[in-house]
Amino acid sequence: MTVKNTRGPVSFGLLSLQLQLQTLLEECGGEHAVDFLDTLSELPGKERQQKVLNVFGNVVKRLLDSNLPDEWDEAFCNELEEELFEDIMKLMNKDQSENSPRKFEVLSGGKDETASASVVTIEELRKARENGLKPVRY
Repeated sequence: MTVKNTRGPVSFGLLSLQLQLQTLLEECGGEHAVDFLDTLSELPGKERQQKVLNVFGNVVKRLLDSNLPDEWDEAFCNELEEELFEDIMKLMNKDQSENSPRKFEVLSGGKDETASASVVTIEELRKARENGLKPVRY
């Protein structure tokens, strides 16, 4: 969004905000940072987005703490990217296995052969229980 009119307080404030955002983004990667955030927003679920950001944040911290070469050649960048991708995939697989829905299995046996497929009221079941009869499961 580009502000054309700077006469009023709103347009002046928007222009100021636009300049602040541009300055902020230029200091942390410029258009690449915006592209990264756009791509990150395409991941399903805020929890996953936060976990991926945590992984990236931890990697950046480790990069700052380690003795890295001043010049990053293509091989170094490719190796770094592969390791980062593997870490993220491990995280995603772990997250998926933790959040997978419980599965149910059909066990052999099924309905009791003596049971009929008729409608039973609650009152009938109560009477059967009072008389000591085992209720039939439908």
